Amino acid sequence: DFSVPYERIRFIPRGVDLNAFRLRDPKTHSPQGFTIGMVSRITPLKGHASFLKAVGLLYRKIPNLKVVIVGSAPKAKYMEDLELLARRLGLTRTVEFAGAQGDIPSIMRRLDLLVSATVTPEAFGRSIVEAQASGVPVVSTRVGGVVDIIEDEKTGLFCNAEDHKDMAD
Repeated sequence: DFSVPYERIRFIPRGVDLNAFRLRDPKTHSPQGFTIGMVSRITPLKGHASFLKAVGLLYRKIPNLKVVIVGSAPKAKYMEDLELLARRLGLTRTVEFAGAQGDIPSIMRRLDLLVSATVTPEAFGRSIVEAQASGVPVVSTRVGGVVDIIEDEKTGLFCNAEDHKDMAD
């Protein structure tokens, strides 16, 4: 308790540099195909395995599907497990593990869809608002602070955490 009167408290949402993340028409697609991205640390909490299983359901249905997974993997073993899962699902030509990237605005310009597959509540989904600022549609699990930045079926689509079939739908 900080003894601050309620009427003096203001909620200030986290911002995005709109000079870097430029809005594009979300109806425009890359002539090279449809690109789905995931931008986050590569840890089990972020749901990469569910995401790859969802891609496994989609890659035969979406012509020229490309997937880019951006982020660093603090634990090499988990990264190896994800690469093995991608191979088992037949996704080696579809999925690019791009590692850590410094220029996220250019990554967002490549995407036709961003997926946030986080499995545990987090305070905020930075990549989600960056995608929204870029005009990139978002599919996200309904966890934590994400429910404050996505209005289901208006500013994004929600799916159930760890449910790759729901995510693919």
